Amino acid sequence: MKLVLSLAATLAMGTMGLLGADSSWTGKISDSMCGASHGTTPAKACTTACIKKGAKYVMVVGDKVYSIANQDKVGWRSTPATT
Repeated sequence: MKLVLSLAATLAMGTMGLLGADSSWTGKISDSMCGASHGTTPAKACTTACIKKGAKYVMVVGDKVYSIANQDKVGWRSTPATT
């Protein structure tokens, strides 16, 4: 019985590792105040201004807006970001 429980726990832990695998997304960096829409203001200028006002960086992929946990690793760059 202990062997079966041990194998089940090992299998569950292995599956959890696969779910947290690295992936890369194609999207745009934005801010938590504006999300996907910046109105008539250019996106970079709007995001920079909102970040200075206390907003957090977010990732916009299609119509979804994702929070970014590690804010120190985010900013405007010319290369794609990998999560």
